Amino acid sequence: MIQPPNSRSAKLSHQHTDSPPNDAHRAVGAFAATENQASAVREMLRTELERLGQDALVDDGLLVTHELFANAVRHGSHSPSDTVTVSVQWGNRTLLVEVSDASSTSPCLRDVSPLDVGGRGLPLVQALSDAWGVDPAPPGQDGKTVWFTLCPPTSSPSSAMLSTARSGWMGTHDNR
Repeated sequence: MIQPPNSRSAKLSHQHTDSPPNDAHRAVGAFAATENQASAVREMLRTELERLGQDALVDDGLLVTHELFANAVRHGSHSPSDTVTVSVQWGNRTLLVEVSDASSTSPCLRDVSPLDVGGRGLPLVQALSDAWGVDPAPPGQDGKTVWFTLCPPTSSPSSAMLSTARSGWMGTHDNR
């Protein structure tokens, strides 16, 4: 099993500071720990990204946020009366989404076989996000925060190719 980084500073030390950047924007929502709240979580993120003019981040952001929220409901909550908190922050041209629940158990990437029914969510998180990890709750408190970052694509040829690949276009090849 491969553990994600233990803290945001492991991969974002060059971006994460205690003071928000000048262009910082933050929205926070508290949701009941039930699967039927997933649509409200997705709508919160979609609304914030559209407000920020970051339409290019919507698809990957929604998928990764949905996965982390579903994990928090399935594995990080004890009852539907628990709360899952979702925070969306934009600053320094980086989207940071944090999903907090009451469990102190960190998620783990694991090897899955083609016949396994589950276990593919965290590999999706890893593949689609620029960085992700887990922060434990402060000392004396229960819980954890699983977070990820996304940056808007640049106009370089390599990012255009990645964007095309993500959208499922395979292209044609001239094999003369």
